[in-house]
Amino acid sequence: MEENLSFNQIRKYSSEFTASLSSAFFRNQTRISGAEILKLTPIHQVNLFVIRELMLIWEAEKSKLESPYFDYTSKAVQEALIVFQNTLSNHISITKMDFEPLLEKAVYDTLLLILSPYDFYADLLDTRGKGKIKISNLKTAVRYMRINRTPMEKLVLEIEAASNIPFVSSKEAFAVLDKILESTRFQPEAKENIMQQFDSIWPVGTNAFFEALTLPTDSINNPVIQDLIGKTAEAPQNKLFDEAEQDNRPTLANNFLKQKIEKLKENLSINQKFMFTKVFFKGDFELFADAIDKLDQLHSIEEASEFIASHYPEWDRASEEFEEFQLLLEKRFSNN
Repeated sequence: MEENLSFNQIRKYSSEFTASLSSAFFRNQTRISGAEILKLTPIHQVNLFVIRELMLIWEAEKSKLESPYFDYTSKAVQEALIVFQNTLSNHISITKMDFEPLLEKAVYDTLLLILSPYDFYADLLDTRGKGKIKISNLKTAVRYMRINRTPMEKLVLEIEAASNIPFVSSKEAFAVLDKILESTRFQPEAKENIMQQFDSIWPVGTNAFFEALTLPTDSINNPVIQDLIGKTAEAPQNKLFDEAEQDNRPTLANNFLKQKIEKLKENLSINQKFMFTKVFFKGDFELFADAIDKLDQLHSIEEASEFIASHYPEWDRASEEFEEFQLLLEKRFSNN
């Protein structure tokens, strides 16, 4: 059975970590300064992510400075605002109540960046948000990254080199990041040392952030899924093709197969690459890319099924991720 990252467990741990550390720090004082934040934990990334949140708050407040009477966009005013920001950053003073949400988010983001950088990148690029990213905010976020930073650093450089606009769409950013991850064969950094640092402050526990992937019984018995992919042990691998030949009426499976793709490599979305790499290859993008290249060299769904059965017997055939991967294979080898 494959393991899946549990976001709820990460949130729970982040809350417990924050409560413990905050209680200890604020036992004898009422406020925390910027200098104290930078030395708060031995996990430098956590400290920096707290500062990052403060800088993003400042960016949001600065963006509200509009007036029919004063030109806030003038060069002199912008330069003065930078001086003001630098002065303000030296006078950070936060109460326990206001600080804890910042610390909890910093801990959560650090754990996500360590355990699943792909999910962290997706959140940072706001894939579930409004669809647009402010480039200045993206630069601020990347500036405070110290772990698995290279892909996002390259992304910012390429976006800036390509255009001079203040916003970029999530879709465009993902397309650029997709190419960067593939060209660099990105490998996440080792997480053991940092996890030990977390453990020294608040016990992590063995495999605390992972859970077995399971498919609900209702999904397994869903007739639509059964019709689309006969993935049970008794079902033939080419069930879709058999049914299509027996029934010429338009069906979901028929329509799906008409959308034949020539190469898996060229038709996987970046979210699919993230998902398959995380679930099937334990985050190793190089192993994922190598497997896709080999599958693309095959000539039939039967060959692909045999390749997967012989090389990856541990894959969970009952998972939703495997269903999606199987459907892509059907599209790749339909009518071959």
